[in-house]
Amino acid sequence: AYVHSVGGWLQANCHVMMHSVGRRYGKKEHVTLTKLLNYLPKTNDPGCSAGFAHGLLIALGPQIQKLGPNDAAADCHRAPTRYQRYSCIHGLGHAYARQFADFIDPALASCSKLGSGDALDCSQGVFHDYWISVANLDGTRRTTGAVTSPRRLCAAQPSRYVRVCWYRALLERPPPRAPASPADLLAVCRGLRGLQLSGCLTGASLIRSDDPLEQLRTCAQLSSS
Repeated sequence: AYVHSVGGWLQANCHVMMHSVGRRYGKKEHVTLTKLLNYLPKTNDPGCSAGFAHGLLIALGPQIQKLGPNDAAADCHRAPTRYQRYSCIHGLGHAYARQFADFIDPALASCSKLGSGDALDCSQGVFHDYWISVANLDGTRRTTGAVTSPRRLCAAQPSRYVRVCWYRALLERPPPRAPASPADLLAVCRGLRGLQLSGCLTGASLIRSDDPLEQLRTCAQLSSS
């Protein structure tokens, strides 16, 4: 509540800052996966509290790998709201990414073992952690040969993960000037075709505005742009 009242830089960065808090808390309190729901925030706030949850899951990475995907996802599905379930599965993606030093392929392979219902939510966490590591944030280091171009990165992904790749890439590394019109969205995605274009426009509409109605109004104008 305090962070939201302050706004600005603190509000924009609180999520990643709380990753560190969650990791440290998980280790200090010896949190186990079976007691995870006792510690996860009881809120749908995607900012500070979700960052704490994801940090907690990163700390539980070795336990998650040992228990396997089914047991890990089962605990997440006990959360009472769709957002809390999503956030927990997203946190598994962060945990898998850290277990594989932020190399995308093996982390996505772990997400795929969760089944089609959870794999995409999990992959959000993988791509999120990848961009965190590219920036050397949250105790990570950029991997050798890390791809920093969203076009190259997303072109290399399996088709089921292309939209997720673009969504997270543009959210974490937006263009210097935020798109403000349908023409701007098309400019961001110029030269792309098919699924890559679709994924890019999805991500670009997100950074156009955080208001879903404004996103829809912009997308509705694309056919005439």
